[in-house]
Amino acid sequence: MRKVIGCFFCLVALGCSSEVARYPISGSVSINGVTAGLATVKFIADGKTNKEYGGSCLSDGTGKFVIGSKDKNLGLPEGDYKVTFSQSVGKDGKPIYGSGGKKSEVIGGEREAVPENFRSPDSTPISVHVGRSGNDFKFDIISK
Repeated sequence: MRKVIGCFFCLVALGCSSEVARYPISGSVSINGVTAGLATVKFIADGKTNKEYGGSCLSDGTGKFVIGSKDKNLGLPEGDYKVTFSQSVGKDGKPIYGSGGKKSEVIGGEREAVPENFRSPDSTPISVHVGRSGNDFKFDIISK
């Protein structure tokens, strides 16, 4: 009985949380060396990482993005992720809020600035590892 009580107190002391540790992600996106403002950046779990994990965000006007926060358990769990991108631009080539790369949601004169292979987790050449440190990424998408 004492062992059972001792084990119970050990479990209580360790905590009952089954919440997965998450790490904040930050970085920047550019296309052919030019900042990609208002670009959608998606992290999709790859390989052994739980397929339920992932996240997305919209870069600001300077191409910078953030997912999560250092002072809270927000961000992505440790693991490997495929990274996809999308950026809608108008006739003038300036970024606009728009379809997020969906062909069915084209807004007058809008086009997708990101090459097709960077828009799908099956074809993107960009993979990253998210962990306790080193989660500041600089992505430069080169269109051919």
